[in-house]
Amino acid sequence: MTSLRWLICLLLTLPALADKPASVTLCFEDQENHPWILPGPSGYVITMVEMVGQRSGLHVVLVAKPWKRCLAEMQQNVVDGVVNASFVPERLEMGVYPMRDGKPDIDKRMLEITYSLYRPKGGELNWDGRRFSNLKRGIAVQYRFSIIGPLRAAGANVLELSKDAEDVLRQVQLGVADGAALLTHNGDRLLQVNPELAANLEKVGPPLDRRPNFIMLSRRFVAQHPAWAQRLWDTVAVVRESAEFKQAVVPWMQKP
Repeated sequence: MTSLRWLICLLLTLPALADKPASVTLCFEDQENHPWILPGPSGYVITMVEMVGQRSGLHVVLVAKPWKRCLAEMQQNVVDGVVNASFVPERLEMGVYPMRDGKPDIDKRMLEITYSLYRPKGGELNWDGRRFSNLKRGIAVQYRFSIIGPLRAAGANVLELSKDAEDVLRQVQLGVADGAALLTHNGDRLLQVNPELAANLEKVGPPLDRRPNFIMLSRRFVAQHPAWAQRLWDTVAVVRESAEFKQAVVPWMQKP
């Protein structure tokens, strides 16, 4: 009976094994985003994806492109997916998140991010966790970043000024915008390593937004390789909680 059960299990797994892709091409943003994506490339996200590939048995190919292009090429099935993507309802037209009960499955997240508000030192712009006060020109952001929706929902005029976080801060310093909404890790680091920015800008208020980030996959990839898509997402959860991964990313998670 044991042998028969083993044979049945083997036969049931054959279709899943048969749809294994030759490779999985995942796109990541070509801008430094400390500590998630660093030059090399390296950093938290790159290390996780490499370990996910090793543990899942998938040959993962990473390509760096502007974030807007990464999303567009996933939607067009040019690449098989993107990494480090926050959940934005509009992106459901572009690709597929790991889902459970109609919502993103946070157990399959790569990481959790926060956005914070940066303004000129002594500036009047404020955020109390629910609404802005003394907002006049608008808030600067990077192109197509997920914070755009929450900012608009809070009544802010959003200025998509650059794909580069440091450039966004410099635009605030020049008075183009009242403040900037940036990923907290990245914004804090830019102030810490750049004396000029630190002398003129400051972080204020509680976080603007908090959300998990995922590997998104193209609709075609999920349709053609459903078992392997699920295996990839399942492996993300395993790698994220593994001692090996946590040890590997310690240098990047420490403050500069």
